[in-house]
Amino acid sequence: MTRDSGQLTSRQALAGLLLIAAVAAGIVTGLALLLERGGPEPPLEAPAEPAGPAPCPDLAGSDQQEPPLVPADDLIACPDAYDGQRVRYRGEVVRAVLRRGDTAWVQLNDDLYGLDLGPLPEHRTAVGGNSGLPVAIPASAVDPIQHVGDHRHHGDVLEVTGPFLRADPLDAGGP
Repeated sequence: MTRDSGQLTSRQALAGLLLIAAVAAGIVTGLALLLERGGPEPPLEAPAEPAGPAPCPDLAGSDQQEPPLVPADDLIACPDAYDGQRVRYRGEVVRAVLRRGDTAWVQLNDDLYGLDLGPLPEHRTAVGGNSGLPVAIPASAVDPIQHVGDHRHHGDVLEVTGPFLRADPLDAGGP
């Protein structure tokens, strides 16, 4: 019986299958050893959730010298309570800095990733949501920003003070 020079024999095919099986077994064994040696760090505990939603504050007629530091969650949950009130807001600059004439828009995230834990790949622990707000600031105020955060990099942290608008006409009605 004759065969073409490019044709595999049964013995060659069997040897190839055995080689593939041996390589796969080696990969599985190596991964198992890596996981036994330490594996990933234990996950962080999630912060305790409040028993129920906090009531919105009544800020009517408040005359505070120093505006309160208010998290995005409170501003989003109680937009009418804070509408027109001077507040302080602190967050990590993420996504992009958008200059529009004399104004610049920045997205500031004040969630656990932006202010405490850092980007997810650094700790590989999903804890809580991702929250923040777009903020309009003078274009000159963005000059010191050196790092804009994303899912792998931590951005600069800014603290801004100004009126919160429940429906900002400059942002098509967004907060």
